[in-house]
Amino acid sequence: DPAAADRVAAEAGARGGVPLDGDDGEAGAFCRALDADRVRQSDPLRAALRAARTRPAASFEAAALLAKAGDAGSAGPLANALLERCPACVSSSELAALFGPLGEAGRSELARVAEAALPFGVSPLEALFETDPARAEALALDHLDAALERGCVPEPLLAALLGHGIDPFPALLTALGERGCDRTRLRPGEPVAVGLARPSGTESGDAARSALDGAPTELCRRALALLLGMEEELLPDRPEER
Repeated sequence: DPAAADRVAAEAGARGGVPLDGDDGEAGAFCRALDADRVRQSDPLRAALRAARTRPAASFEAAALLAKAGDAGSAGPLANALLERCPACVSSSELAALFGPLGEAGRSELARVAEAALPFGVSPLEALFETDPARAEALALDHLDAALERGCVPEPLLAALLGHGIDPFPALLTALGERGCDRTRLRPGEPVAVGLARPSGTESGDAARSALDGAPTELCRRALALLLGMEEELLPDRPEER
């Protein structure tokens, strides 16, 4: 009964009976049971939740509830709570719903969370694409460039970029070219983005094939094909050029 749970949690919070120092699940359950409208209308509840927001047992749940209730200045503490816990463990839709209504402050703090989670944790970035696409694209491309400079291909970030119509394959080809088109000089050792690059007749598959066709030498074409698990695209009758 959500209404009954809300009432019990509100009464416990008002008298300081929420077990903030106890088990995470128990403390978080109290916060999740509260209705945002009730919190919005209650100064004592908001005060109790601001206190709970500083305790590890319920920091994210309390911060999220205050954000839903439109509590002033809630974007920064919400981002901090996420960063202290697991910024990539919350779905992109939930993050967009939490940060989106908070305006520019929410978008800025969401960008900070995405920055911390990249290049391998992409759900904050996906949420940023929903709320601020231009900022998300710039952030994603910056992190792709930085990862490739370190010799690392961040597969989750490739998928996120492709999902928003941004082609990362030319950047992979450039990174290979800077390494003499030696596939072994980019990590990981296994192919990346195979499910996106290999299918023909799809936007991502066509983009991958376009990058292969744009390779300056057969050696670079082979390196990119091996990176993407597209060995079937190699033409055995074309001599390798160095």
